[in-house]
Order: sequence, then C-alpha cells, then structure tokens
Amino acid sequence: MDYSYYSKLENDRLDSKPTRETIDKISVALQCNDEEKNELLLSAGRTTDEFEKVAKVVSQDPEKSGSFNRLFKAALDLTPDKLEEMVKGVEEEVRRIKAGE
Repeated sequence: MDYSYYSKLENDRLDSKPTRETIDKISVALQCNDEEKNELLLSAGRTTDEFEKVAKVVSQDPEKSGSFNRLFKAALDLTPDKLEEMVKGVEEEVRRIKAGE
C-alpha cells in the first residue's frame, strides 16, 4: 500500500471507501483478530464477513429473504440486552437442531 494512500486513509481524506481487499491487508499487517477486523470493516463503511455470507444466502434463497429482512428490521428496535437475549435463544435453537433434538 502506498504511503500517501495510507496517510489519506488515516486522516479521512479519501474520495471513496477503502476496498475490502485493502481492509484485509491492513488487518493482516496489524495482526487483528476477527472482532478487530470487523471493526475496521465497519469503520470503513464495509460489511463484515458474516453479513456477506448472509447476503449471499439471501440472494440465493428468496424464501429466506423476507424472513431475514423482517428479523433485521425488528432487531433494530431492540435494546442491546434484548438483542443479546434473542441471539442466545437462536444460537441455542441451532445447537438443538444440529444435535438432532
């Protein structure tokens, strides 16, 4: 990465958002964990890897599209505690399904 680009990035003087590839390179250079990489992506106005996967699934399965849209829309109105409670419930349900219960 060119030093002038990095300087513009650091000082918020870019005309466009950095690409995912650029963010990936920065996260590798800084030895970021997944959470830190996601913070970099979100700060750069990009989506996380998880959201990319969701978008791919939704684009390939129209039946899931409406449900995901409703889920995300409803989740926006939840408090952080309620959202965490909901996520834990969904994770528990997925665990049960995978275990064949």
